[in-house]
Formats: sequence, C-alpha cells, structure tokens
Amino acid sequence: MVPVGDTERLRLGHLLKQWRDRRGMSQVSLAGALGCSQSKINKIETKTTRIRKRDLERLVAVLDVPHEDAERLWTLHGLASLKEDDWPEPKLRRLHGAERSAVRIRGLHLEAIPGPLRCAPYVVRRAAELGPTNQEQLNALVAAREFRVEALTQNPGCRFDYLVSESALRRLAGHGRAATLEQLDSLPDLMAHHEHLTVRVLPYDAVAVVGTTEYTIAHMAEGDQDFVCVEDPYQPRYLTKPAQIAPFAELFDRLWAVALTRDDTVKFIERLRREEG
Repeated sequence: MVPVGDTERLRLGHLLKQWRDRRGMSQVSLAGALGCSQSKINKIETKTTRIRKRDLERLVAVLDVPHEDAERLWTLHGLASLKEDDWPEPKLRRLHGAERSAVRIRGLHLEAIPGPLRCAPYVVRRAAELGPTNQEQLNALVAAREFRVEALTQNPGCRFDYLVSESALRRLAGHGRAATLEQLDSLPDLMAHHEHLTVRVLPYDAVAVVGTTEYTIAHMAEGDQDFVCVEDPYQPRYLTKPAQIAPFAELFDRLWAVALTRDDTVKFIERLRREEG
C-alpha cells in the first residue's frame, strides 16, 4: 500500500506545478520569489516532501491561486498531513487511490450512494447514523469526499459505471430534506459534466433478488492488480484473485443489463426530485 499521505502530497505537488506553469514561472524564479532553493521547489512538485503550512500560504499568494482552487490545495494538504490512524475511512484508502488511476470502475450500491457521488450533507448525516462522530472527524470525512469527487475530473480516461438501487434513492428521505434535495440535484449534474460517468438505477421491478453486498470492482492499467472492494462500512474487504473477482463481475453485468438506461435514470431521479418538492 502507498504510505499514508503520499498520494495526496504527489497530487498537491502536481497542482502547484500546474499553477507555476500557468503563471509562466520557472522553478528558479519561483524559488527566488519565495527565498528558497530551486531544489526545494522541485521536491515539492515531484516528490512526496511534506509542505509546511507557511510554505503553502506563500505559494498560494505568489502564484495568485484563485480561492476555489486554493481550497482544493488546502484540502489535499490537510489529507496529506493526517496520521495513519486519523485518515478518514482508512481501510478504503486503496479504493480512493484506484479511483484516480483505474481504467474502469464498476460499483454496485444497494442501500447507499456511491462514495465519489455523495454530496457533503449526505456524508455528514450518514456518518452520524453509523456511529458517534466529533466535528473533527466529520470535517475529515467531508474532505475525503471532496477528494473522491475530484477523481471524476482527475481520471477522465476511466469509465465510472455505478448501479444504484431504487432503494438507495428512496432511503435518502431518512437523511433529512437538505441532504435529499442536494443529492438528487447533484447526481444528474455530475453525469452532465462527466461523460465518462454513468449511473443506472436498478428499479424494484427489474429483478427479484440482487443480494445484500455493496462493492466496487477496480480494473487497473496493465501492470497493476485488479481488485474488488467489498464495502462494508465497518470492515471493508479486498479480493484480488481472478476467481474471487469473477462472481462480482458476472453479477454486475447481469444487473447492468436490466437496469434503467443512463437517460432514463436521469428522468427517474428528476421525477423523485419533483416528488420531494
């Protein structure tokens, strides 16, 4: 497994390099503006060197990073600074990384919205219902949610295919009106902005039995290992052997074939949204 924080530090460094390039600055000129060595800038951009809060503040200022993009940098900085025991959903870190590097993601979700598609109010309400949480833990979970949603933009070459049961959408009402409305609004919006994302609803009358297990299949690029993450909220499991993955892939394909189409799914969700007022 990638050491805790390394994926986030690499992403942070990559984004800082993008902003340096946009401003037409070399590593040498940026180092001069900050009063540090060029080798320090190179390590920040290409290595997994920890970035001090004061250094990031100065980088954001010198590069004149807009507020929304600066927030993304600070989110990554916060995640990179977490210790292993403090990482939100630590046992899902492998899945989080795969969402940014896989060539295809297939997820079956019967009672919950897929992680990368969750809105912030839904994350907060769901966390509270699964067990006691303090504000710091909630902030970390929301930050992790932002990190996962960003994967849709950062991995445009990946096909994200999600099966969501009608039950998962109907159960949104139990998370409160604000979470319900924002989640129903965001799902069609995400698909509209990401052509490589497809959500299909599995309606009640499509199939009699689908099981109770929620999972994600990560199909990795050549040289990396495919896996299934069985997404138990308390004890997720990873399966990597082809014989273990095959039944999950077969079930997904069978249900995918009888689920609503992408367009009909959007219409279904919009109808639910109208029912909620």
